[in-house]
Amino acid sequence: MIHITDEHEYLAIWYLPGNGCCWLATVYRQKGVVAWTIQCRLRYYADDKLFHETKDQKEWFTGTEVAAPDVVIAKVDKIAHDLVAKGFSRGTGERLWRRTIRDRSARTLYDILKTAPFTHMSTPEGVDAVPTTNERGSA
Repeated sequence: MIHITDEHEYLAIWYLPGNGCCWLATVYRQKGVVAWTIQCRLRYYADDKLFHETKDQKEWFTGTEVAAPDVVIAKVDKIAHDLVAKGFSRGTGERLWRRTIRDRSARTLYDILKTAPFTHMSTPEGVDAVPTTNERGSA
């Protein structure tokens, strides 16, 4: 799960659908920290349910990188392109999806994700959602 918080700067997000699975990655860092966190998730589909009701299996991988933003993006791009080259999404008709967050804000990441074709969003109980235009509850 990607936690969107104003305490982080967000650099980019990637999504690649596969055969019965998908790959998601994001790069972010705590404000004031030099190192970027690279977080990748593989999800293996078991059903069509969402959030806590699903039996989908997820594997998370996290690492850090102290480098210029374009270097970090290039490294994650290479991971994504290696997955494509190895046939991860073969036969799905889908393509790699990537967005950079130029202002690095949580607000921009939220706006990108709420319209992404693969996103399902929820707000933790007791927390007010960020008000947006054209929003009809959880996506």
